[in-house]
Amino acid sequence: MFKNKLTITGMGKLNYILVLSLILVVLNGQTTPNSKPVGILHLLFKPSEKLIHHSPEPFFLNRLIELELFIDFPKDSLETISIFIKTDQMDQFQEQPLVEKRGIHIFKLNQKAYPGITVEYFYYVKTYSQGSYAYPLNDKGEISPISQRFIDPVKYYKWKKILNR
Repeated sequence: MFKNKLTITGMGKLNYILVLSLILVVLNGQTTPNSKPVGILHLLFKPSEKLIHHSPEPFFLNRLIELELFIDFPKDSLETISIFIKTDQMDQFQEQPLVEKRGIHIFKLNQKAYPGITVEYFYYVKTYSQGSYAYPLNDKGEISPISQRFIDPVKYYKWKKILNR
């Protein structure tokens, strides 16, 4: 009976580590259509007051929610304006373009297209000459996605009525 043993010594060990590293890099970079690798969340961005977003609250179940981003850059300097969105039923963030409507960049969140109990999202703006920006950021300059829970509007207003007594 033959017993195959893999021994890693000297130069073989270095080759093994390089191949393993290459495999990990390739696997980490795999994406599905309209998605970005998780690595974008670990990039560092400079904070900018040129991106403004106020998260609508609450996020009601089965209601269309307009997520708006105000951008203070010249229109001709904008290359990409996207929202990355993910629900608790999705593995990765999906990139979706924002539609401009009267100077406001909008994404219409339809829960039928994005089913789940919670949703996370962040914005990404790439300019031709001034670099890339993201919103929101933590104090280190990393993307810190906004997280919201979808709630039942009937229950919400019942609780609000009780609390306001």
